[in-house]
Amino acid sequence: MKKGWLRDRKVAIVITIIIMILSTGFGAHRSLENRGEYAEWVFYHGSYGDGGGIQSELDTRAGLASNLLIVAGRYLDDEDEAVQRLKNAREALVQAEDIGEKYIANEELSQAADNLAQVLNACSLTENDRRYQRGIIVEMESANEIIGHDEYNTLANAYNRNVLGSFPANILKEIVGVEELETFN
Repeated sequence: MKKGWLRDRKVAIVITIIIMILSTGFGAHRSLENRGEYAEWVFYHGSYGDGGGIQSELDTRAGLASNLLIVAGRYLDDEDEAVQRLKNAREALVQAEDIGEKYIANEELSQAADNLAQVLNACSLTENDRRYQRGIIVEMESANEIIGHDEYNTLANAYNRNVLGSFPANILKEIVGVEELETFN
């Protein structure tokens, strides 16, 4: 008797439809996610896979912030507001997990580093420390300039517009839970 309902034509049609819907959903999700993975890979590894992506430049900026804090430690208390702000900004950048958080943390790092540099400009630094401090700020700005020319945003925008923005992906993305890529801006 239990096998009888499995042989019912209506039940078979319903089961077939459910399987088709589920497989379409899983396939669409997997396909759309795979198309966006390259852009995210570029963010972390660079266009040529050489590690020269935005993440590498963010790591460089975090290291430079540490160097600026070392210089500041020779002239300012550890509890100085500008020192604490840069420490917090650096930590936020290192701890940021997604691209949007990394962008916000990077912006704060820029402002905090500029603020600390202004405070240090009012101090009597040795000539070597003054040159070192200026060099750090120039390198931080250079890393930000490199970030600004990185290919990631172009790839993310193209994915969002050309893949997720076109039919049928523009409908399926909502159903299968695929989100647009965050841009680093």
